Amino acid sequence: IYMYFAIKHFWVKPRLLKYIIHKDQNPESEELDFQELDLQTARIRAIYYFILSIVLLTITKLKMVDALREDALSMNPVFIFIGIIIILIWLALDIYRKKKYDIFLFKTIVPLFVTSWIIFGTIILQ
Repeated sequence: IYMYFAIKHFWVKPRLLKYIIHKDQNPESEELDFQELDLQTARIRAIYYFILSIVLLTITKLKMVDALREDALSMNPVFIFIGIIIILIWLALDIYRKKKYDIFLFKTIVPLFVTSWIIFGTIILQ
């Protein structure tokens, strides 16, 4: 979950596009200040979430009981399969947006990194 938040906060291109569009349409909006602050602090929050996910994976590796570890690892193929399906759906949506609106947001990066983190965590926990 923390890796999801890390990548979501790190990849600000979709939110930046929303901010630019909102700024052009409503330059006097109070929401712009909130969005600007959110964009400025996004990378710092991403680093915090990334460090937290690594620390939690390390604690899990060191302290988790073997029976519980095996039970958790048995569910990972299901999560990986669901992650691959989500990656394919987002990739199709990204390609559609590129062809229709001529902008490539690459929102596929979030499920791609989360699925990769699940695979990495599975390898580490075994």
